[in-house]
Amino acid sequence: MSIKADKIVGTYDIYSKQYVSTFTEKPALINVTDCAFELSVEATFECSYTGLSIADGTTGDTVSATLTKGTVDSISPTTYQSGSNTYTVGILAPDGYLNAGSIIDCTTTATGINPPPPPTPPPPTGPTPPPTPTPCTDCGVTVNPIGNQSIAVGGNSGTVSLSGSNVDNWLPFSFDTSLVTVSLSGTTLTYTSNSNNNCGNVIVRAIGYNSNTSCCEAATDFIVSVTGCTGPTPPPTPPTPPPTPPTPPPTPPTPPPTPPTPPPTPPAVNCYIYDIAADGGDSVTFTWTTCNGGSGSVTIPNGDAAQTSCAQEGTVSMSPNSGTITLSSSC
Repeated sequence: MSIKADKIVGTYDIYSKQYVSTFTEKPALINVTDCAFELSVEATFECSYTGLSIADGTTGDTVSATLTKGTVDSISPTTYQSGSNTYTVGILAPDGYLNAGSIIDCTTTATGINPPPPPTPPPPTGPTPPPTPTPCTDCGVTVNPIGNQSIAVGGNSGTVSLSGSNVDNWLPFSFDTSLVTVSLSGTTLTYTSNSNNNCGNVIVRAIGYNSNTSCCEAATDFIVSVTGCTGPTPPPTPPTPPPTPPTPPPTPPTPPPTPPTPPPTPPAVNCYIYDIAADGGDSVTFTWTTCNGGSGSVTIPNGDAAQTSCAQEGTVSMSPNSGTITLSSSC
């Protein structure tokens, strides 16, 4: 007798012709042969043969299974669930088993691990607030007042002497450099009129400082009037036509030619001096058209005021639109 089988533990009774055995793994087919007969034994494919395992994964990811025998047909649920859960795997039985080609459902457990939450974005940052001005100390700085001045247009200059108490340095400032520019030598302030035929009034400020930068400053304003501007030259008068000579009779006299039409009279321009001020929290730049057709402009710091030169009516504008424009007087 010969027995052809793998992984069989047991004995065969040749008298009863029965095989008493214990299998460590049921074989697909066992042929037991002796001189008189052949015995065939087939097993059913079961979950214990599959070597099924599912590794832990991230919650929401697709589940995959590992087998040592058989083929994965389906997995339910198909994605990892949060925490420890049971997963059912449909496995196709391989050839060599009684149930080859059929699907058996096997189960195993795996853990779904929740992904870490996304990082919290930093809170939005707003614009950096402006620095808080440092309060100054009253060191007794005073500036003596200066009377108003007048100067002819055309690059002419005048001077005033600056004086005060506890003043170590001076800073002159013109609120309209298209009318008057200023300069300083020691305590002498020089103001110079423009050469562009622009006339009007401009505020000039003299600021006194102490050498101790923590001391408060002091200032005085005075007005410089620029005069002597000339208007535009009128067009020439057209020539008078010569008299028409008499026409001999019987031809009637020829009427005289029609004189050329005189040029149209330009519209009258109204000119005024305007009070302008920056009181909306920002420095404001004012621009205008002077009475003779030129241009004027000035930038006024917040909290200050000035006057325009002689400006054409309705031409004064400002940027930004946070100051004030007030008609003061005609010019």
